[in-house]
Amino acid sequence: MRIKPLIDDVVLVEGKKYTFSFKILNDAKETLRGVPSLSLIVEEKPTVYVVFEEVELGPGEEKLLTATVKIPQGTGEGVLEILFEEEGRVHAKEQLPVVVVEDGGVVYVSFVWHHHQAPQFYPDGTYKDPWPFLHVYRGDFHFFEGGPYKVHLDIHVKRPGYRDTDHLSPSLLEQWERALREGYVYKGEHVKPGDPRVESVREVLEGYRRMVAEDRVEPLGSVYAHTIQGFLLRKSRERGMEHFMKRLLEWELGLGIRTVERVLGKKPHGVWTPEMFWDMELINIYSKVGVRYTVLCQQHFDRAGGEKETIYEPYNVEDVLTGRSVVVFFRDIRLSDWLSFEVNFPDEHAADLSARRFVIELVKRRGVKPGGIVVIALDGENWMIIPQYKKYAPYFLYRIVTFIERSGIIKFTTLSSYLSSNPPERTLYFVPYGSWIGLSDKQWTGGPKDETWSYVFEKLKWVEGLYDLLEEEAEKLLADEESPLYKAFKAAAISLDSDFYWYGEEERERDFVKKWADEAQRIARTVISQVKVEVVEEREDHIILRLSNGTGYRVKLRLTVSDENYSSSHVVRLEPGSEREVSLYVPEKGSEAKVLAGKVELFSKKRGG
Repeated sequence: MRIKPLIDDVVLVEGKKYTFSFKILNDAKETLRGVPSLSLIVEEKPTVYVVFEEVELGPGEEKLLTATVKIPQGTGEGVLEILFEEEGRVHAKEQLPVVVVEDGGVVYVSFVWHHHQAPQFYPDGTYKDPWPFLHVYRGDFHFFEGGPYKVHLDIHVKRPGYRDTDHLSPSLLEQWERALREGYVYKGEHVKPGDPRVESVREVLEGYRRMVAEDRVEPLGSVYAHTIQGFLLRKSRERGMEHFMKRLLEWELGLGIRTVERVLGKKPHGVWTPEMFWDMELINIYSKVGVRYTVLCQQHFDRAGGEKETIYEPYNVEDVLTGRSVVVFFRDIRLSDWLSFEVNFPDEHAADLSARRFVIELVKRRGVKPGGIVVIALDGENWMIIPQYKKYAPYFLYRIVTFIERSGIIKFTTLSSYLSSNPPERTLYFVPYGSWIGLSDKQWTGGPKDETWSYVFEKLKWVEGLYDLLEEEAEKLLADEESPLYKAFKAAAISLDSDFYWYGEEERERDFVKKWADEAQRIARTVISQVKVEVVEEREDHIILRLSNGTGYRVKLRLTVSDENYSSSHVVRLEPGSEREVSLYVPEKGSEAKVLAGKVELFSKKRGG
């Protein structure tokens, strides 16, 4: 004998009527008779008790039973208990977790999904890994077909009241676009446009565009690649490359936002901060690019300084030196981690029960901050597939969405929608450095990972040099996809993508970023090498140099002379195709004269050397 509940209500409001249905199924080989009953037990006290007429079921038979009840006064957690008894003997029993609440105000919830795929292609365009496409069409899930990106879309299709905030990373969108135009090459196979795998990508991308147009999905922007910005800002300070890194991140953020707007049809107002890796300098970068808000972790909030209340509201985070600010939402770490790490269910029933308990936990936030917003933020794909496909994970989310839709007191929202009606009332003046992993950088550092960072930063000195060399034309060139500076910046961005350092113990991943760092250096060196420096004459205390510019761009060179007691520095600018002789005063034996593009030495000579 089995009981199958057909009950999609978890949140019960005092004084309201609910219809509860369930089936009784006889799996035995003999006829069974018994009395079904349904009771509501709140805080371990029975408050509703419904007894049905005796039921007789032959082998394989089933019967549908329904009861409409009014929820009495008395709030708290409880269970709906369904029994099938024969003369005191329980043949079947089912208990569903519920919570009884007062009628009244609502609590808002925004699921924020980080759908991310690093640029998985080599400089020659072939793919290292086809994850951007596999996670569209390949899956092994109950109740859903396809991969994680299709699952998320299908939940919207199945539950029209569902709204969320999605970060479809710019590099993921770009790879989808490119596959639709020209297919992709992986391990020698060219998967061409029209192939069912590519058509799956087309269908999913069109689905997301439709959801964005209908305001059921709010798109987030981000930097182009999966760049851990806070970490890179600190690391670049240590290497004297902070000015370059800030400009690279600003450019990459602008590229990412434009990509999302072009592909999905709507300009994002907020951004995902990859790995929630924060540094206070990001306030100035975000505000400069026009970003209104981002999402960080509850761990950041716990150690933040300023006008703190709860995590269930947005905050202005202000740089006191510049006066710039950005709005930050903080994710509920308990609910986010529940989805991230506690969804490997053995069957549909276990997934359903966990979803009910999840919604009960969510309801409790209503009492902490009535009218507040609960942000549940996590990777959009990894929770379903790592370390293996979790068959019932999507069904767990689907049931959560179903229960929320029916709750009456939990309302789906997007971050922008909530912010438009609930601007920040409080300001934080400090949010700590670090990622969602204990506010640390430990996942991306140590051993061969540190060696890889050092390798890449050394290569990127050439990109920094190219940026400084092309100073006056740099901004125009960074807007031109065909310019060498644009291509060098993009190669640099890919070489800094944190996903590859996450698995940095693997030589294959390290080699991938090194190839992109080498490519960035190659592009920059090709241009820089077209600036020639020749010694025309050496005198007792002077060196006369001939500088020639074969780059096709106006360039800026820095000329320096230094020793223990003396230093000088000045700038020389050359028009395209021009040359110029300059005289450098080199006063003492051992003084060193240099011609520099950024930190790249085009010429170096010591007097007497």
